[in-house]
Amino acid sequence: MLKGSSQWNCVRGYCLARKLCLPDLQDNIMDHFIAWLGRSNLWMGKSLLVEAYNSSEPGSGLRKFVTRTIAYRFRENVGIASAADMHELFVRMPGLCQEYLEFLKSTNFIAMKDPGLADQCLYHQHGIDRKCYKVAED
Repeated sequence: MLKGSSQWNCVRGYCLARKLCLPDLQDNIMDHFIAWLGRSNLWMGKSLLVEAYNSSEPGSGLRKFVTRTIAYRFRENVGIASAADMHELFVRMPGLCQEYLEFLKSTNFIAMKDPGLADQCLYHQHGIDRKCYKVAED
C-alpha cells in the first residue's frame, strides 16, 4: 500500500457515499478517517486539504473538518505558519476564506481545540432529527 493511500481512499469514499445518498456511511468514514489520523499521529497535508475541501459540499462534515483543521494548524503554527500559506489555501479553495472567517467568529477568537478531538457528531451528516448511527436503536 502506498504511504497515505488510506487518506485518499477515505476522502474518495466519503464523496462516493454522498453521491449514493448514504449519510450514515459518510459519518462512519469521517469517524474512521479522523481516528486514523489520530492513531497515525498525522496531519492532512496541504494537497489533501485542498482535495478534501474541493471535493466536498458546503456544510458537509468533511468540509467542516478541513476548515477547522486549517484554522487550528494556522493558529498553532503546524505546517500552515504564514499569511502566505493561508493566501495560497484561499486561492486554491474558493469559499474557504468565508467559511474560515465564519468559524473564527463563532469561536469568539478564543483558543480552539484540535479538530480531531471534537465530538465526532460535529462532522456527521445527521441532523438533530436523526439519531447517530452509533446510537443503538431502542
